[in-house]
Amino acid sequence: MRFFQKLPILVLIVVSFLCSCQKEPKSTQGTTNLQLKFEARVDANPFSFGTTYTNGLGESYTVKTFKFYIHDIVLKTANGVEFPIGSTVHYFVNFADTASLRIPLSVTAKEYTSISFKIGVDSTRNFSGAQTGALDPTNGMFWTWNTGYIMAKLEGNSPVSTASNNAFEYHIGGYKAGENVIRSTTLGFPSGAGLNVTEKGNSVITISANINKWFSSAHALKIASNPLCTTPGALAMLYADNYQQLFTVSSAQ
Repeated sequence: MRFFQKLPILVLIVVSFLCSCQKEPKSTQGTTNLQLKFEARVDANPFSFGTTYTNGLGESYTVKTFKFYIHDIVLKTANGVEFPIGSTVHYFVNFADTASLRIPLSVTAKEYTSISFKIGVDSTRNFSGAQTGALDPTNGMFWTWNTGYIMAKLEGNSPVSTASNNAFEYHIGGYKAGENVIRSTTLGFPSGAGLNVTEKGNSVITISANINKWFSSAHALKIASNPLCTTPGALAMLYADNYQQLFTVSSAQ
């Protein structure tokens, strides 16, 4: 008799156990297309090659080359869940090549609140020699005299430069201990709003790179004092600290 009195309790325990063993249903959320669009600016002004600008240190300059690598792109939701996008894939952004300024990505359709990426080429690729695709040496970002890639390059002219032809050249590279110039940046979307990436696949995140921050953001680096930086080392790492702060998301829709 006591057994039958306890039977409802046993049934409840068994049912609870079976329910707890069920797997969480798989998400039906599909992947979709998202485009990263890069644009260059000088503070509030649109950038164009050959135009004279003035940096935050009062020095006038023109730019003839501006390009860099990014990799390890990550989108993050409001509750902190991260969605990495091809951590080993490298993208080459060259403002002299408009085709390189739009990067198509395949992402999970969700609402995101920030994007992060690393500037430069990871250490594994740096000691793997010359490669193809975005890392092809014909892009002018591979050192023939030194193992590894140039992470970011800015070249131009300024009347304050003491180098030949008033040129300035910043070829920023280095991945070993004591000279690592790979930097990470995390960017929120405008006004703190989220970006709802739907399966329609028409979302675009526009990222602005403010060239003036190359000279003065984390550090004040005058063209007059440093017209050339083309080797790994302490000065290159200061420029890396600056280009870490180049970027903002100007629009996400």
